[in-house]
Amino acid sequence: MSSTFRDRRPSVGETSRMTSNWATPRATRIARRAVCLLGALCIAQPMQAQDRATQPIGPNILSGLVTDTLGQPLADVDVLVLKLRRRTRSRSDGSFRFDSVQAGTYDVSARSIGFVAPTNHVVVGPAGGATHIRMIRIGFALPSMITTANAGGLSGVIGDTAFRALADVTVMVVGMGHTVRTDAAGTFFVPLNPGKYLLRIEREGFARQMIGVTIPEHEGRRVAAWMVPQDGPPNPVEGRDLFEMDQRMIREHGIGTRYYSREDLEKSGEQFLEGIARRVANGRTNDCMVTVGGTNHALPLWALTTAELEFVEIYLPSRTGGGAPTSINGHPTKFKTVTSMRPGTSSGCGNLALVVWLKQ
Repeated sequence: MSSTFRDRRPSVGETSRMTSNWATPRATRIARRAVCLLGALCIAQPMQAQDRATQPIGPNILSGLVTDTLGQPLADVDVLVLKLRRRTRSRSDGSFRFDSVQAGTYDVSARSIGFVAPTNHVVVGPAGGATHIRMIRIGFALPSMITTANAGGLSGVIGDTAFRALADVTVMVVGMGHTVRTDAAGTFFVPLNPGKYLLRIEREGFARQMIGVTIPEHEGRRVAAWMVPQDGPPNPVEGRDLFEMDQRMIREHGIGTRYYSREDLEKSGEQFLEGIARRVANGRTNDCMVTVGGTNHALPLWALTTAELEFVEIYLPSRTGGGAPTSINGHPTKFKTVTSMRPGTSSGCGNLALVVWLKQ
């Protein structure tokens, strides 16, 4: 029997089964290693590219990379060096570069609709300087649409991102005391006179929206807006700033103020907010900081483009201290003191004060 056992050759079927039983785990191990290796390469290559992009590349050059928090490059992001009053846009690979930058420490910030980012402090030394700006993606609404309506006033429809009508949405006209809710079809109507308005649109479970609207003489406006689900609690800074704006507009609407909606900004032909400010400024605007509503931040006037703005408030020097009239709901009245909700004007800002609301 032992001789027969020693001389026995495995059959073709047995050989196949033996090979299969041995090869399957081995092949699996090899495949797993290959997948891990490819995965490592897929991760390593972008990381290596990012590492290179955030290394100094030469004297008097401030360069860097803009990505989201997952490391994906972001193109066409506005990158600012505040101290130098210079700006550029990130390239398709997320990189950016400023030449002729002297040695020193600089604050570099980046802005793009739908993202927020911290300001990076960058040291430019003998070899130059570099930084990696990681932008945090935030929930933002689909762009609202504003069209002409035959009837006067303001009408509209509110839906979600699946284009389903949303009922019981609160539509508030900031500073005017008008608040309505959408019906079962998501529609609303507010009887407004010609003017410039900021709408505050809210519903529980959805992110707040602000929409700037201009209603011209002899025609109305119709708004279509889509709300996105709320990610986290509402922004308390934004809520506070909207309340303060409501108080400012109640007290000073039309008296010593200029308001610009998104439509006004588009029709102005101005690329930068500074061009708008110069039209009403009494003096130079070379040292002008602008309050950005809902952010607790201020930005230099030169750094803001009209394309990124939803609504602009411009305040001229207050005349209320001398008993000059302001208004409440269009009725002239007098205040002995300036409301604390009103930003202070500055001689370095053409004797203006500006508050802006960014597109969402």
